[in-house]
Amino acid sequence: MNSKSEPEIWVAENEPVATFFLHLPEVIAWPEGSSVRDLVKIGPRLHRNLESDAREVAHPHDDEGVRDLINAYVLASSILLHQIPVDLAVASGLDATMAAVKMGVPTTLKDINDRPADDSTRDMVPSGYVTIAEVAIPLQVRAAIMAADRLEEGFVLPGPEDARALIEPALDAAVAVVAKFQADYHSVTRQPLTILTRELLPSLVPYVLRAFSEIPGGEATEVCLFLVNGTISRISEVPELAPEKVEAVHVASGQNQAVRAYLDLHRQGAVALQRGNYREAAVMFSTASEALLNIVLCHMRWEEGLTPEESAADWPDGLVTRVKTQFSKRLGGDWNVSGRGAVGAWARDVAAVRHRVVHAGYLPSRSEAERSMVALEELLTFLGDRLVYGRNLREYPRTASELLTEGGLRRRDRYPNWLEKMQMDPTEPLWHKCFGEWYSVHLRLLADKDRPRISDESRSELLCVYLSAEDYRWILRDPVTLQAAEVHAVIPSPADDPVATFRKLRELPGGDDPNYPISIGCERVEGVEVSRFGPWVEQYHLCPMFGVMWDGSDFDVPWPLSAAGG
Repeated sequence: MNSKSEPEIWVAENEPVATFFLHLPEVIAWPEGSSVRDLVKIGPRLHRNLESDAREVAHPHDDEGVRDLINAYVLASSILLHQIPVDLAVASGLDATMAAVKMGVPTTLKDINDRPADDSTRDMVPSGYVTIAEVAIPLQVRAAIMAADRLEEGFVLPGPEDARALIEPALDAAVAVVAKFQADYHSVTRQPLTILTRELLPSLVPYVLRAFSEIPGGEATEVCLFLVNGTISRISEVPELAPEKVEAVHVASGQNQAVRAYLDLHRQGAVALQRGNYREAAVMFSTASEALLNIVLCHMRWEEGLTPEESAADWPDGLVTRVKTQFSKRLGGDWNVSGRGAVGAWARDVAAVRHRVVHAGYLPSRSEAERSMVALEELLTFLGDRLVYGRNLREYPRTASELLTEGGLRRRDRYPNWLEKMQMDPTEPLWHKCFGEWYSVHLRLLADKDRPRISDESRSELLCVYLSAEDYRWILRDPVTLQAAEVHAVIPSPADDPVATFRKLRELPGGDDPNYPISIGCERVEGVEVSRFGPWVEQYHLCPMFGVMWDGSDFDVPWPLSAAGG
């Protein structure tokens, strides 16, 4: 092969090189000593940048001393991977956990770092490995390449004395080249890898600073530590939590589970943003916004008295369509997706970014991901403001209470006495539980449009549902499809008959009637005969423990036979 086809790498002996040692999230199998180099072709602009300080560069030339640019390259980065054995007890945090054990309960441990004495426990914590990427970044070359990419005019190459000022952008470059290598590695091996971001780095990153000429000699070099912005706070301090926040955490378990779904998606997006996974952050924030809008719309429909079947049958396709057609007529305000308000910002900074990510593989910047989070939170604020505005609070008091909680209502100075009394009214159902059941039925009915459920009598449980002391009906309930149907049942043995058992219980002295309706399970033993005569419908129509209507009309609403099948 002609020597001209081989890359000729230009090197300045006094070029300062920063070498970072980066802890990778997962082990990567790679031959020790096999480097991954990033070579950049020297074009005219990069050539001018590299020679802007008239430094001495080792380069190929012909007999007349003319520099050869045809195959001229510079080394932009180099990666070596090291497999380092570690004590997994330390790496997995077992030592800290054992310290907590000693603090929490009396133990035989004499020291915080003592391990359990029995050998079997010791064997459960094997040794292992972590992968450390050694990444060398020539600082002057990196600065020249970046200036050439920006088409920067009048660039002056920084001197070796400026090396310290170039460390932070060099760390970002090191993270970027490792991330590219990980993506290439995954494309071949399909090994699940967490792509390295600056946010995933440990709090302190070791690095060394040397000239190119010092690297082959192996002289002892000073090791420096770079404090990675924003990550040390995760372990350096325990923040104080205000007493009202502590109390709020205790009562959070009673929150509407549907609303908590939005909060969980928001949490996933925030974690992805913190870890530098901007694609995931954008998608999670968009998914959270869709969940929020759908939940609030459904909550208002529930409060208006629509059944889940009515809501699902009249559910507009497409989130943007629902935003345009369903909210303004209920809440008023600016719902223009092209406007300058909160909804317009959501359309631009959340929905549009997510669309580019999902359909074009777009990689958002950190600032775009942050704007998505801000727009999502502004959308939540806007929804809360509209729910308490004017007559809206009278129309949707349960929705406003569930979305905003008492704290959000008080911050808006919209927590009137009548609402507080309504929340304490014993005739009201548990709103979060009742709406949660309604919303689950609504979602199942929407899913039926693509894949209808098929209930099965053979796996169904038999229930006797009492509407009053003398009025009862037999019900089959399918625990898979969550549908129910009326049946005739013949129970040959009185010992197995819940009707006979219930009659005896009522005849006992002092026996009080329960709050009807109630349901009593009946085991389908040999000899029990069941024949279905009613259609399969959503279970809340027939089973009292699955109520969905806040006004208690579950048994009163007509059965939409077409929705559940015959």
